[in-house]
Amino acid sequence: MSPRAKTTPAEPPPVEPEQPPASTMPTFSARLSQSAAAVSSIVGFDRIKQPAWIIIVAGFVALIASFLPWYRVSVSVDERLISDNLSAWHGFFGWFGSLLLVAAVATTVMRVFFGFKNPLLPLATLVTAGAGCGCVFLALFVQPFSGLSLYIQLFGIQIRHGFGNWLSLASALAIALTAYKLYSQPAK
Repeated sequence: MSPRAKTTPAEPPPVEPEQPPASTMPTFSARLSQSAAAVSSIVGFDRIKQPAWIIIVAGFVALIASFLPWYRVSVSVDERLISDNLSAWHGFFGWFGSLLLVAAVATTVMRVFFGFKNPLLPLATLVTAGAGCGCVFLALFVQPFSGLSLYIQLFGIQIRHGFGNWLSLASALAIALTAYKLYSQPAK
């Protein structure tokens, strides 16, 4: 018989201290920054220049201001003062100017977000912003209920401008001036 080799049992491998498994779950801040980067790449926020942001934000402010008090109507009846507030939607120049400002924002959004390359879009933005600004400015001088001027004089009705009108006028001026700046810049 052949001599058998003597085998020695293999020693077990050294035991290393147990380490917690590596976390495959990213932290909340990492997930948030990844989500923001994904949204930014889809929407294209990195392509928006500052003048476009001014038009978009001022248009949003003008839309909100159109629902705020534009006019304050006060009537003195039997030594009592009755007053009410009216928004831009109670007068032609108010609602028409607000809609024109929203149209100016829409042309800017079409050009910036959706990539429309029509060379007339900056001109359309300028025209609608200028007309909207003009309407909001005229709303300072043309008051609602102008056909009731005899009743206004007889009954002591007072119509004053509210802060919504002034806020909308400031937004309209910002949109019109920024639209002019974008229109006068050479195309890139």
